[in-house]
Amino acid sequence: GEKENVETTSNLEGLEYIFKNLKSSTRYEIEVETSNAYGIASKKVEIETKELIPVQKIILEKTQEKLGINHTKTLTYKIEPENATNKNVNWQIDNTQIATVENGTVTPKKIGNCILTLTAQDGRGASTTCTIKVGNGISTVEELKAIANNATGDYILLNDIDLQGKNWTRLFDNSNPFKGTLDGQGYSIKNMNERLFHCCARCHNRKFKN
Repeated sequence: GEKENVETTSNLEGLEYIFKNLKSSTRYEIEVETSNAYGIASKKVEIETKELIPVQKIILEKTQEKLGINHTKTLTYKIEPENATNKNVNWQIDNTQIATVENGTVTPKKIGNCILTLTAQDGRGASTTCTIKVGNGISTVEELKAIANNATGDYILLNDIDLQGKNWTRLFDNSNPFKGTLDGQGYSIKNMNERLFHCCARCHNRKFKN
């Protein structure tokens, strides 16, 4: 019959045998033969493979991730159905100059976009993708101040930042405006005692408090 790459293990009097490329939900009668200096011995055994439940769907937590350079992130996913026989997956990124992935942990390398693909190892074709956008990540006050070094950069806010007690000084002015991009991702920059900066920018999803 058609091979389904099912694998099962049988233990025969202290010896373990692995049978590969079997069909699921099938009973087999197998003759096992061994030999050594004293002769040849054989034994017939019956084995039955379990039902193979293929992966139907892989669900990533997000279909788009925005990451900062030097800020790794581990992606999470779910398998449907939950009782799939083989839940292992393969991770792959189409442009490893932008980012790399190992066991779900994405490491950004340089600014740009790439596509991450997650594929079920059971060979039945279930897969999903995630667009990875890499920019200059901002997660600390120091990284926020560093915007002053590049008025045309692409920046991504990675978490809330609190400027309480930091005596913030505006980074840019009319003669030297900010012309880059700032994606706040819904995070907040709180307790500013001064405007963040004078800008001519495409600033979206930003939320400033106090």
